[in-house]
Amino acid sequence: MRSARTFITAAITSALLLCAGTPSLARAQSQRVIVVPLPAMTQMASNQHAAEVAALAALTDALSMQGLEVVDFQAARAKRLPGDRCEDRGCATRLLRAGAAELTATAELDDTTAVAKVRVRLLARDAHAYEGEAEIDSGDVRGATTRALLEARALQLLGPGPWLRVDGTPEGAQLELDERPVGTVPYRAAVTPGPHRLRVKANGYLTSEQELDVPAADRKLDVRVALSPAQLETPVAPSAQGAVAVNQSGDPRGPGWVILPIALGVSGVAIASATTVRLLTGSGYCAHADAAGRCAVRRTSVAPSVAYYAVSGALIGAAVIWLVLGSHTDTGAASDGSMHADIGFGTVSLSGSL
Repeated sequence: MRSARTFITAAITSALLLCAGTPSLARAQSQRVIVVPLPAMTQMASNQHAAEVAALAALTDALSMQGLEVVDFQAARAKRLPGDRCEDRGCATRLLRAGAAELTATAELDDTTAVAKVRVRLLARDAHAYEGEAEIDSGDVRGATTRALLEARALQLLGPGPWLRVDGTPEGAQLELDERPVGTVPYRAAVTPGPHRLRVKANGYLTSEQELDVPAADRKLDVRVALSPAQLETPVAPSAQGAVAVNQSGDPRGPGWVILPIALGVSGVAIASATTVRLLTGSGYCAHADAAGRCAVRRTSVAPSVAYYAVSGALIGAAVIWLVLGSHTDTGAASDGSMHADIGFGTVSLSGSL
């Protein structure tokens, strides 16, 4: 994990160096830097002192590897500030003003948190400060010091602060600052102090917006984003679309769908009533006529009456079934083992399972 973080930090620094251009890179590499020694050991534990000595040694080596000229603190003080007996970090600002170097570098340990850290601070002649810090993994003070220096140098190449740093997921998400596209995640840049509005967006993710309050000093504002995936729209089946339409607009058949079954039922009742009256009054066909031509004997035929009753029963039964099934219309698929129907003018459909 430590190697991966070192690689990522080095890659970011390299990219910033490339973006800064050759002249800026040449100026940065030609700078002289004074590594400020530790303060006098006053109430410092021996193990902490040993760790800070290791951090200063690592800082000196890392600065030299980056092409900076490391100036000896004691020699610079004797040459630039003769007779000045200032000790350690109290001379840093005066040495810069005297032209001994363009930068001073300090490294200190912070063991007040749960995980010990190394903090590296670069101070420029124009009084701008650039700080970087890194956690100490498994007691590796040198590695943490190198990572902290890389962070401080990256800020130095960005120019005076404050700085905005945006990390998170997904990488490559588009960033907009005050409605203006500025880059992608991860993002590092110097920004103007004050309020800003940050928008982060990416295809397939919900857009995130937040208000920022950038400090007015050489400080970092770290923002971490984690965009949530957007909800995918589930296609709606045709039958489900029909059900939604029915639920939203009411019964699409309208109230007229009951007219036809009622008419059938009334017709059936009328036929049955007429047949019954015919049987009760004995009215039928004329079996014998008298001399005057009047019907003397009438007989009722049973077969037509049975047929009339059958037709009447069929009409009444159809009307009842139509009304019962139609009142339980369900346009969705039956899943409860029952029969569902959709009956109306011009449409008759049954669905379900038995």
